[in-house]
Amino acid sequence: MELMYYVNQKITIDKDFSTMPNQLYPVLNIISDLAFELSEKGIILVCSDKILKFLLTEAEIPIGKQIFDVFPKEFSEHCISSVQIALKQNLFQSFDDRYIQKEKKISFHGWVIPNRSESSGIFSLFDCTAQVETEEKLQKIEGKSNKFQRNLDQRATEQLDEFIEFYENAPIGYQSIDPDGYFRMINETGLKWIGYTRDEVIGKMKFSDLLDSAGKKKFESLFKEFKETGIARNHEYELYRKDGSSFPILLNSKAIYNSQGEYIHSRSTIYDNTEKKAVEEELRKMNHFYEIASRLSKSGYWYIPLDRSDTYFASDPVIEILGEEFREDHCYNQENQWLANVKLGDMKMGLEAMKVVEETIAGLRDSYDIEYIYRRPLDGKKIWIHEIGNILCDSDGNRIFLTGVLQDITQQKKLEEELSAAKEAAEAANRAKSIFLANMSHEIRTPMNAILGFSQILQKNQQLDEKSRSYLEIINRSGEHLLSLINEVLEMSKIEAGHLDIHPVHFNLVSLLQNIQNMFQQKMDSKNLSLEVMIYPGTAEMIYSDEKKITEILINLLSNAYKFTSLGGVILRCRTEKNQIGKNSHSLILYIDVEDTGIGIPPEEIPLLFKPFEQTSQGKLTSGGTGLGLAISINYARMMGGDITVTSTQNVGSCFHVRLIVQESEKERIKKPNNTTDGNRILKLKPGIQTNRILIVDDNKENRLVLKEFLELSGFVTNCAENGREAIQAVKNQRPDLIFMDLKMPGIDGFETSRRILALKEGKGIPIIAMTATILDLDRREISEAGILDVLSKPFQEQELFSMLEKTLGQIFSDEENDHEQKTQYLLDYNNLSQIALDVIPKELINNLISATSKAHFDQLIEYIDQINLYSPNVSQMLRNMASEYRYEDILRVFKEGITHED
Repeated sequence: MELMYYVNQKITIDKDFSTMPNQLYPVLNIISDLAFELSEKGIILVCSDKILKFLLTEAEIPIGKQIFDVFPKEFSEHCISSVQIALKQNLFQSFDDRYIQKEKKISFHGWVIPNRSESSGIFSLFDCTAQVETEEKLQKIEGKSNKFQRNLDQRATEQLDEFIEFYENAPIGYQSIDPDGYFRMINETGLKWIGYTRDEVIGKMKFSDLLDSAGKKKFESLFKEFKETGIARNHEYELYRKDGSSFPILLNSKAIYNSQGEYIHSRSTIYDNTEKKAVEEELRKMNHFYEIASRLSKSGYWYIPLDRSDTYFASDPVIEILGEEFREDHCYNQENQWLANVKLGDMKMGLEAMKVVEETIAGLRDSYDIEYIYRRPLDGKKIWIHEIGNILCDSDGNRIFLTGVLQDITQQKKLEEELSAAKEAAEAANRAKSIFLANMSHEIRTPMNAILGFSQILQKNQQLDEKSRSYLEIINRSGEHLLSLINEVLEMSKIEAGHLDIHPVHFNLVSLLQNIQNMFQQKMDSKNLSLEVMIYPGTAEMIYSDEKKITEILINLLSNAYKFTSLGGVILRCRTEKNQIGKNSHSLILYIDVEDTGIGIPPEEIPLLFKPFEQTSQGKLTSGGTGLGLAISINYARMMGGDITVTSTQNVGSCFHVRLIVQESEKERIKKPNNTTDGNRILKLKPGIQTNRILIVDDNKENRLVLKEFLELSGFVTNCAENGREAIQAVKNQRPDLIFMDLKMPGIDGFETSRRILALKEGKGIPIIAMTATILDLDRREISEAGILDVLSKPFQEQELFSMLEKTLGQIFSDEENDHEQKTQYLLDYNNLSQIALDVIPKELINNLISATSKAHFDQLIEYIDQINLYSPNVSQMLRNMASEYRYEDILRVFKEGITHED
């Protein structure tokens, strides 16, 4: 019976419970933000109207829909699992969750009530979003607060540790002294300085125990005063360490008192004064040295206060330099003393100096550097002063002083005047030297023109016997040798004046060495000497450098070797190496050794080898010459970044070592094609030529005669004038077809005479060729402005003359044997020959040949012609014929006109 009662009660309770949701909904709808009934399978069975506020889909009551269609997946899954747990346990379930609605998090808190009759759960949820956010903010704030407190505690601990560390290991000592003078505190730095431990010092040692007797007496007196005044500044003591050594200190202290005003202890700092004392000692020495330097340099310092007091303060050296009366205050008046004596020294310079100083004081400038003359009031002596002034500012940037240094430079000015006079004298001597060399060249070349000219004329005489002809050849060779000596002297003069330049070209080094060997082989054979040229493997074949200067260096060295060697022979060795210095990847070092088995050089005479006009004793005995060959060679080498050295053993031989900086050339090896051409001599004018009247203007009778003979032998009609006035009158009397005009004549020179002639009605259009015996560079602009067409250098060769005539007057010459055989013209077809020459001969070699020809350097010219033989034997032979007949102008015209034609 009792069992049935409980069963019936349970049925009643379940029935009542099943009807409870319908009764609760009105209440839940009022008190809940979200109320709904959810089946175990996730179907929304009942819901309150407020659900619309939280729906994520369409805005209508979602009864009968799956919760997944209404709420987010995670929220829906949580709701279903909560219902299942409530039903299983038959207990209310607490529910907390959130979901994102339109980028906003919504938090819920509530309960799930199981409804077992419907296998569902009733949700009563409240929107606790604001509460949750507030709690989260509070948690964050609390976390930050806790973190801040932890950081604050940590920082306080660190700062305390830092302070203790700083206090103990500071670069200065800290200490505290009690009323009886005992240490009550001292930092680690102070302990290290004195060498005691803390236990040995605190409460057991007095500060005075670290002082000597004098220091103790001083401290006890000052300590008593310190306890009353409460302050001690920069007291100096000598502190003694435990080991007995000492060091200087600087003590600063402040007294600490109790409420009754009684001294308790000190707070003191101790500075190790060792470095300061050393600096002071160094400054003392420097001041001592400054005083010595001031006396030696006659200088001193001064300053002017910028307070418009019109005064300046002078140091003792300044007072002594300026010859002022000594004053204890060192104060002097600017206007009445300094400025007055500056004006008395030199009014103009004084006013300029005053202006600069006033501008500086006024703030228009911050410094100055001036020189002026000052009249010393003490003795009336005038001295030169060099003065430098600078503005001095305070810490706020305000200008407070004009400070400076002045120096007595009277002696320096005197030396400068002497140096200037010496420089002017040296320049005058150099100008005189240049004038002398130019005049010497002119005076020697002028008679040489007659010597070489008449020797050429005499050689035309077919009646000459072989002996006489050989004598004439000797005269010609001797004349050319004399000209080469003159050119060497002038070359050395250019070197000394710094007027030489490097003219690098691309050339074949191997060919150059072979040409040099060919050039000297016949000479060596004549003395039964061997000549060997050794080119080491790896030697660059094509290089870029000054070929002409390298050639001249080798000729000079080989000539010396030939001259001083009687037995054995000469070896020339050549190699190139990569230049490791510098960034130029093409840079090479060219090494050339010229070794002979000659007489050798005494050690004491080796320093003389490369000096101008110096010769060794054997050199003086063996040969004449100028003694300039080696001097010129070493200067060439140094201009090319190298040098020449020598090693020698008497009676064994000598070896000259050449070192030059060159560039490896990327140009291909020069080819050597063969072309042939030929030429004959011109002796007479063509029949019927009307332009045959020539005026010769020269103040030198011999020069007029040489030119007259040459021209008349060829069929020209000549007229002569020995000065400008005669020349002008001759043109007025009878117009010539061409004029040869000497440039250097007394009275009216050749330039002015040419201008006056061309200004005449009778002289308009007459071609004028200048003649000169100088080899110095002529002013081409002046020549052109004077109306002169060309220049013929004296001494000239026959063919130079004929070339110049044909260039000016046209093809006017014919061959003497023209009647019975067709001959090539005496003067070459220049365009044709020039083109052939330019096609086969390297430009560098052409430039060297032109240079040698322009200087009338016969030996060099023959050397270059021998080199041309490697490229065209026929062209070489024609040039050799021209050179042997001194037809320099023809040679120049061949190449110069060819170059012009090529351009």
